[in-house]
Amino acid sequence: MKDKTLKETNPKDVIGSNKIPIHLWPTTATLMGTMALLDGALKYGRTNYRAVGVRASIYYDALMRHSMAWFEGEENDPDSGLPHLAHALACLAIIVDADAKGCLTDDRVFPGGYRKCLTQLTPYVQKLKELHKDKNPKHYTIEDVENNGKCDQCGNPLKNNICFACLIDQLDIGKISSCNNCNIYIICDSKEKNYKCPNCGRKLK
Repeated sequence: MKDKTLKETNPKDVIGSNKIPIHLWPTTATLMGTMALLDGALKYGRTNYRAVGVRASIYYDALMRHSMAWFEGEENDPDSGLPHLAHALACLAIIVDADAKGCLTDDRVFPGGYRKCLTQLTPYVQKLKELHKDKNPKHYTIEDVENNGKCDQCGNPLKNNICFACLIDQLDIGKISSCNNCNIYIICDSKEKNYKCPNCGRKLK
């Protein structure tokens, strides 16, 4: 018996399923790129890059500047006030569009040995990880900058890498020693008699 709760397949669904699935492109990226293109349109004219053409190197440089500024922690472009990522999207869009239009001046660098070099170096990533697998260093991110100057335990202002309130608490339970020579406090797992300052080597009190 036919299940009446199921919708029959629309013939258009079969045809449409083989076309470009535009819905996969995030609408947020469209909005961001549009704002940067609006900034350019108001300054230079709408789709000016189609009319006069563009050089690949110019937009590659702009793309890299915005990308690097964003990765270094700067959210917005100081000139437009728009997000760097919005400008980066616009740069890529202009390169793609100009290339499709046939007005992109392809002044990319003379080809070198990038692919060969990449292929040769990639295996060393795993080798280096294996070499240092016994180590567990702290990998710093932008979160460390945002939390800079505040105690990880309570959020209060820091004094010698620990806030005063937590310093007193730790001193009371014997987890902190101090070095008068370096004027710092060192957090210890236990109150060892021969614990030395990691900076100068002097015995801690």
